[in-house]
Amino acid sequence: MADLFRGAIIRDCLVKCVVDGKTLKVLLNPLGWAPKPSGGWLARPTSATAPLRGPSEEDWEEVTVRLMCVDTEESSIPRGTSRHYKPITYGGREADAWLKEHLGVKHDGRPRPSAPISCDIEFDTTEPTIIGCRRHNEENYGRMLAYVHVGGRPVGENLSLAVVRAGRSPYFTKYGRSRLYHAEFLQAEQNAMSDETGLWGIMNAVGERSVPVSDYVRNYTQLLPWWSTREGIVEDFRRWQREGVARHVLVPRVHHEQLVKAAVDGETITVLVDLQPKDAFLMLGVMRNVEYADEQNRPRTGTVIHAGPKAFPFNLWLDHAFSEESEKIKALIERRYSRGGRNYAYVTGKAFMYRKKQIPQILVTRVSQFSDAPVKDAAALHHAGEKYHIAAASMPLEKHGPGVAAAAVGGAA
Repeated sequence: MADLFRGAIIRDCLVKCVVDGKTLKVLLNPLGWAPKPSGGWLARPTSATAPLRGPSEEDWEEVTVRLMCVDTEESSIPRGTSRHYKPITYGGREADAWLKEHLGVKHDGRPRPSAPISCDIEFDTTEPTIIGCRRHNEENYGRMLAYVHVGGRPVGENLSLAVVRAGRSPYFTKYGRSRLYHAEFLQAEQNAMSDETGLWGIMNAVGERSVPVSDYVRNYTQLLPWWSTREGIVEDFRRWQREGVARHVLVPRVHHEQLVKAAVDGETITVLVDLQPKDAFLMLGVMRNVEYADEQNRPRTGTVIHAGPKAFPFNLWLDHAFSEESEKIKALIERRYSRGGRNYAYVTGKAFMYRKKQIPQILVTRVSQFSDAPVKDAAALHHAGEKYHIAAASMPLEKHGPGVAAAAVGGAA
């Protein structure tokens, strides 16, 4: 029964290279999509007649996989990343070295020819197609978010859990908790903390190196509460989706095509946006003023607020950058959503297309367009929850697994 709740899987892949403490290059087995004998959730082609590539490993697709639910310290800044990226620390270099040693690869991260590393790739979703899994599990820098099971699931090792268990990363819940292994991650993190393993033994490591704490790890006293706040908001969203009160809400990463259509048609929509700082050179990390000409060709200044990931851009637009209402909106974003705040906001308004770059946007003219819930009627949220739980109590056990509606709302950063 438990196997029915597992995520979509691509089996019998090969690790090509360890990039850093949380990133691998993996060769995807094009024949790894066959249905499991036990049934359950398994990624498969979008069509039963979709052609599969030949079995030669030279023809397998190479992808970069970021381990799900971990966020090790950095040892280098990836190409194409923003100017708001994380600092390089000693902890990052040690995380890289630990993962290479753990997998027994060479110094350059490549497996030894005599010891290839087979693995299964598991997505934290029940999407039934490879295209859907990959689309909804691509993070902000183009890497695939997934669990890597060395030796295959269920008998192999979940590398994400191994990294947390070794104290090389906290349990990373900034974009929501693991749907599949939440309890296991909590236990792994607790054990690493109590044993002062890895970064949790920071004072010993800093003493040995005679370096400032900030050169070894980031400030987890600040980071962990922030991640926890965001986790709670994501879990509320997932619950409201299940209860039916958030099914109308669009998420840029998941519903980008629907956002484009809504913008072309001029529909009024509600979007869950992430207003965490994205670029140190933008105001509050998310916005900038733009000069433009209005319909009478008069010069104007508007404000664009970047509210979607790089791969699936989506903006909020203020027509008048310096109006009294626009200043209130900017103050709300600064105090509640952007700098160390909730980050996530539900924004409702008329969609339109920024035609120069073909980016869907919502016109924002009032503070009241922002909300912390998908509907502003608190009673509706309460009654929907009661109705859902009454219905769930009468459902067969196997129907309580995670649904496709519980889509990813963000990407790792």
